[in-house]
Amino acid sequence: MDEEKIVIDDNDELLRLLFSSEHFDNGIIKDQGIPTQDLQKRGYSLDLKKIASKAVLEQRASTQSSKAKSPEDRKDAYISYLLKGDAIQATDPDGTSLFKVMHSPIDDNPAHTSLLCIESEQTKSYYVMARNKLRPLLLRKIISIKDFLS
Repeated sequence: MDEEKIVIDDNDELLRLLFSSEHFDNGIIKDQGIPTQDLQKRGYSLDLKKIASKAVLEQRASTQSSKAKSPEDRKDAYISYLLKGDAIQATDPDGTSLFKVMHSPIDDNPAHTSLLCIESEQTKSYYVMARNKLRPLLLRKIISIKDFLS
């Protein structure tokens, strides 16, 4: 499907689906909740809130929950809110911007958005540092998917 790309403004909210206890537990986003491979190569999948479909998010939560190795890993789904502007303002220790955010629609989800590190050929420790910069941004607002859908 050829979806038209949307310009994402700095004040646009991006959404990330997280599961307790695999990704998020006791107010902490675990390392599994922000895979370094996603930051480096694949893209950390988000949804652009202004065009996101609640039905798509609900279906994804259901589908991904059923793929858990253990039911306890994905017993509760949550939505984390991230402002694009906060993500692109995150910097490495030298003050260089870490992330870029792009609208990357896919067939079943026109709101799909990707967050990637600008640098894609760094050491593993670089992507761990980037994950640690992203983690508090994702923690600013997290609600249960039940509350999100209501």
